[in-house]
This record gives sequence, C-alpha cells and structure tokens, in this order.
Amino acid sequence: MKKQTKLFSWNLIVLGIITIFLLGLTLVNLISTIYLLLNSEKTTGTIQKFVEICGGESCNMCPEISYISNDGSNHTFVSGSCGFFTRNYFEGQSLEIIYNSNITSHASINSFVFIWGYTIFILFLAIVFSTAFVATLRKNLNKN
Repeated sequence: MKKQTKLFSWNLIVLGIITIFLLGLTLVNLISTIYLLLNSEKTTGTIQKFVEICGGESCNMCPEISYISNDGSNHTFVSGSCGFFTRNYFEGQSLEIIYNSNITSHASINSFVFIWGYTIFILFLAIVFSTAFVATLRKNLNKN
C-alpha cells in the first residue's frame, strides 16, 4: 500500500507565506520607485558629513546630503544607502540628486543602484523563494 503524503506541509506553507510577502514588498517598492521617477526633479546636492547609523550588531557610515529644491528651499537627508555603496564618496562632493517634487523630503542619489537596487534585491529574493515554493509543491504532488 502506497503511503499518502500531505500536499501542504509546513515548509510549503512557510515558503508560500514568505514568497507572498516578498512579492508584495517588491510591488510596493516598484510602485514607490516609479512614483518617485514620475514626480521627480533633479538638482545637485553636496555631502555635508557622514552619519553613523547602527542596526543590530553593525554600524554603517551614511552620507548626509543637502540640496536646494527648485523652489529655492534648503533640504537635508541621510542617504538610505550606506557602507559599501558609498565608500567612494567624500565630504564636500557634489552629486546629482533626484527628489519628489510633491514631497521634497523624499530624495535619493540619482544613480541606478540607489534608485532601483533595493527593489531588484527584494525581487531576486522573491524569485528564489518562489522557485523553492514551486519545487516543493511539485515534489509533494509527485509523491501523491
């Protein structure tokens, strides 16, 4: 007599939940990035200093950048990209900045990595987990 296996095992359920979460996060980041690009202005910003930001057990140096928006007001933001990605930057350096013209506090260094990097990374994780989900599902279906 052939042993019946469960179609939906715990590892399949966990993989499914993680996959759905990552796909949702990718979609939110994609919409946010496209919104930024459609409603953005470009200007030049200057790195004022590097700020130490700690999370968990590690700390990174992140550039604090100031810029003047097209309406003439001064703004400062700390770049969300730190450490490895900013190792070639220095205080006083001028950079092209992209900022949301409706919400001038939403700004980023205007480069592919800084604008799309997080979204692509999350999409990659979603693909990895969805592949594992599909492989596990097919394995369970073949056992039945």
